[in-house]
Amino acid sequence: MLLWGTIAAVIVASALIFEWGTFYPALFPQWLSSRIVSVRSVVRYFRTAPKPVAEPKPEGNKAEITVPPVAEPKIIASSPAPPAPTPVPSAAKKKVPKPAPKTQRQMEKKTVKQSSAPKASVATKRPAEGAWQHWGAAPYAHSLEEACQKAPAAIDGTSMPQAVKEHFKKALGDCKGGTLVWLMPNEPLEQMWSGGRRPHLMNHVAVAELPVLRSPDGRPYRKGAVAEAAKALEWSYVYEGETYLWDIPFVCFNESWRFGRTSSVAEKCVELSFDAPVGGNVRWGIGSTEGPLPPSSCNAQRQGSLVWTAWLGECDVCIPALGYIRGILGSTAEIPHRYLYPALTRRQTLRFSTAIWSRVVYLCLAYADGTQTCGVYMRPQDWRGRYRVDIPDELWLKDNGDCPQ
Repeated sequence: MLLWGTIAAVIVASALIFEWGTFYPALFPQWLSSRIVSVRSVVRYFRTAPKPVAEPKPEGNKAEITVPPVAEPKIIASSPAPPAPTPVPSAAKKKVPKPAPKTQRQMEKKTVKQSSAPKASVATKRPAEGAWQHWGAAPYAHSLEEACQKAPAAIDGTSMPQAVKEHFKKALGDCKGGTLVWLMPNEPLEQMWSGGRRPHLMNHVAVAELPVLRSPDGRPYRKGAVAEAAKALEWSYVYEGETYLWDIPFVCFNESWRFGRTSSVAEKCVELSFDAPVGGNVRWGIGSTEGPLPPSSCNAQRQGSLVWTAWLGECDVCIPALGYIRGILGSTAEIPHRYLYPALTRRQTLRFSTAIWSRVVYLCLAYADGTQTCGVYMRPQDWRGRYRVDIPDELWLKDNGDCPQ
């Protein structure tokens, strides 16, 4: 009896501990609560575990039936929550060494690597980074005609705005016009084409200062007193308040472009307008005792309402009335500018800087039937400080052989 009583007491005590440990875990020490939970899990498993199905014994001629074992049920949650991380004592944490700070050299390398990707070219003013000093060593073309043929591709390869490119390609299309200029030492060039076996574009170069040590007759010059200048044919165009210049130097035809000099006050231009016979020609020029007109964005011409272009059709064989012009300006007068171009529209406009006020402009019209007019002359006293002058039609007199010479 004593044995059975002891067994019953143990069973009752176990049941009470099990139930109280479930609802009042705080009444028991930590080690006992963990064991109670373990016992509870084992009991729950046996309560919910499926009962095995007994295999039927074969009877007589009945076929043997095999029942497949029942899989243990599993509960799969739709989105199980991740297990809480187990705290690790600070003593057991593995120390991860911090990366060493990057040196200045490593940071510079990374910066260079990130900025090495090509970027779109934009026309911006920058100081010269090199010098154009080996004149004629690697010509881009071998004649002015070849340079004009290569001009469209050369212009497209630069970083000028697209509108400026289109203008220069039209202006150089017939290889006429342009103004004779001198590229002086230290003149900054934004971009210049170099020829040779591998034509390439040089960025931000300056005209080198090439010293001249002796005069043509052999007299020595003081060192650094005289330098060479490169003669070039130049076209200009004003776009968004900036003057762009396209140059073709005769020494090697290395086509280049640069920004024109700008001032705080916008230059005011002088315009001379007249009517010409469509299908005929216009012959004109400038007489001066001061040499050619200085480079200016004003120096241009327009036919009708077409775009402004550089002066077209430089004419070396045209023979102006030099004697008559010297009678106006003096015996030292020369004709530095002479042009001949076809009239596409009736209205014609020639444009100049105010330097034209001290010079003479002469014009002559030729008709399609071969007849022509006498010259019309704008003398310095005829300008009277005016910025716009129209030549009336009655001034064009037919050439009957009695025109002033």
